[in-house]
Amino acid sequence: GDVYKRQQLTLFRIAQEALINIKKHAQASNVVIKLEAGASKATMTITDNGKGFEVPRPLNDLSSTDKLGLLGMQERAQLLRGTLNIQSELGKGTAITVEIPLKC
Repeated sequence: GDVYKRQQLTLFRIAQEALINIKKHAQASNVVIKLEAGASKATMTITDNGKGFEVPRPLNDLSSTDKLGLLGMQERAQLLRGTLNIQSELGKGTAITVEIPLKC
């Protein structure tokens, strides 16, 4: 139904924003998008081998940085009661994990 379509579109938009960010900033030669759906949640992981960056802690501080693309991704995930986690290490790439609950 509509909820399922909204979940699909949100995950697509988050992946799209991640790819835009990677193209603009990461200087990566490899990107992997992995999507897993279980009984109760969907998990999407986007990893790259780019230059990485320092992740603001807490993530709520994204709004005070130039990382508005990441903030938008986080807000999209939260609209579906989901979470967005960012792990990045300078010189070693970035992994973005989005988890959203699936409605039965």
